[in-house]
Amino acid sequence: MAKTNNKGFTLIEIVIAVAILSVLLTPILKQFANTLETSRKAKALQEVNEMAGSEMEEFQTVSKEDLNDRYGDPTIHADLSVTMYDTSANEIATDLTYSAYEYQLPESEIGAKRDKYSNVVVLDDLSNKVRAYGGESAPKHYKVAYNLTSTELAAFGEGFELTNEGSIVKYNDEGYVSAVVCTDTNSDGSAVSYVQNPNDVNLGNMHDLDKNTVALILGGTSSFDSEAFSALFSKAMDHLRELDYESWQQALLNVDNESILSQDSMNNSKRLIKIYTDKATDASTGKDYYIVKADVYYDYTYSLIVDGAATSSYHDMVSYTVFSQKFYTKQAPEIYFEYQPYCISGANTENAVYQSDDYILFDNNVDESKLYLYKPYKDQQNAKASLDDYYTIDSDGDGVPDKKAEYYTYYTDSTQTRKVTIHLASKNNNTSVELDSTGKATNPDGYKRIYIFTNLDTNGYYDGDNDSQFQSDAFSGVFDYVKGEKESRSSVENEVDAVYLKYALGNSYVTNTVSSDGTTTTGDMKVLYMLSEDTRESERLYTVTVKLTPDKESLNTVRLSGAKGAN
Repeated sequence: MAKTNNKGFTLIEIVIAVAILSVLLTPILKQFANTLETSRKAKALQEVNEMAGSEMEEFQTVSKEDLNDRYGDPTIHADLSVTMYDTSANEIATDLTYSAYEYQLPESEIGAKRDKYSNVVVLDDLSNKVRAYGGESAPKHYKVAYNLTSTELAAFGEGFELTNEGSIVKYNDEGYVSAVVCTDTNSDGSAVSYVQNPNDVNLGNMHDLDKNTVALILGGTSSFDSEAFSALFSKAMDHLRELDYESWQQALLNVDNESILSQDSMNNSKRLIKIYTDKATDASTGKDYYIVKADVYYDYTYSLIVDGAATSSYHDMVSYTVFSQKFYTKQAPEIYFEYQPYCISGANTENAVYQSDDYILFDNNVDESKLYLYKPYKDQQNAKASLDDYYTIDSDGDGVPDKKAEYYTYYTDSTQTRKVTIHLASKNNNTSVELDSTGKATNPDGYKRIYIFTNLDTNGYYDGDNDSQFQSDAFSGVFDYVKGEKESRSSVENEVDAVYLKYALGNSYVTNTVSSDGTTTTGDMKVLYMLSEDTRESERLYTVTVKLTPDKESLNTVRLSGAKGAN
């Protein structure tokens, strides 16, 4: 019978086997661990990039004012120095400065290990300053170069980096751009043109308009000029019926009904536009809202024609509400008012005649309201072909009449010898206003201001020039019966003889600004501005840079940049 060998493995054999297995498994396990760590870091980096992209989108689309409300006022870094280079690493300039606004966002915890990242977003105007560098008369103009590659980066010294947009920059110790690569050539080979820094100029006001956030009153007043005259005929017929029943019956059969009105019915008529703003609370929801309302009043003094002769004078008025809307917005809505003068004949024709005086009354109950009183572009291009048809005033004394287009004005009669005068008045008395150190009224409920921006001719307004297109007055007894919305709401039509106080709007608001140290500075804030003076600080154009920095050196810092401004 054969013997069975049951010796098994010796201890030495087992130790050797384990050692060999350990040697073989160690790199595998290490590789596995590295793979897991790499995967974790990749997922964390993806999460960081997604967060940076989300913050980038927010800062690109949200106004600077709203950003301040969300994250607090930024730290302002003014006069940051930067050196400009061309793409061949030649120095262009060393005297360029720009500003940056640093927002410190809450620290973020990202990834499976909840790694901590500091979160900073910066707005800067470097790109705009590059475009404006040297002014319009500079021999060359530049813009920041984008879509550059690592090959071009190699031409620059230590410290230069390639951004996610393909620009080449160098950062200082605080993380702000201290050098930037620029180009004087566009992608099509043409020379870069001069662009004035848009943060220093008007960006245009008709942009991103939403009827739920801004009041758009587009030609709503002038469209009622002819309707009001038709309504006047009804009133005139009522007077005629009481005056002469037989003439009234004849007028009913007359196709040309307006023949009962004297020829001066329109010439003696006047128009008032009233803009009302206020803030209230919705009783059902408890939410605050703003209301904007526009009414137009027509005042007629006229005679009736009976048997070919004019009768005694009559005085009637016609009114319409042309705009009324509530706005559930954080701030008072801006009002865009398309101004058309009061047309008394020849509407929509080249020979239209406008009333020489027009009236606008502000019943303003919201402090710092903004009204854009603009003349449509198509009406600014109404100069005639012949010099004889130009405006007859010679303002510069060169012996040549000024052109229509130079005045942005309307003609009032066939001789074209006078501008339409727009009279401005308010239901609020124009007194001095106390401001805090931030420029806000210390008692906004007790004082209301309105600022008007226009592309009409403002020359002479601040000097009280009688030839100015705008005049600040109390209408000198005209439209005294027109009430403010907060006055008694009984029928205005039955109170033509009642007098309601109006005040000259004034040329400026006297402001007493109290600084944080108690010092008071007295100054003025204008009432009437040209559109070009509306700088819209909250909507400025900036470059946005999002920087997420980890507290561990083994993790990557994420820096993402892009352009701000839906404008």
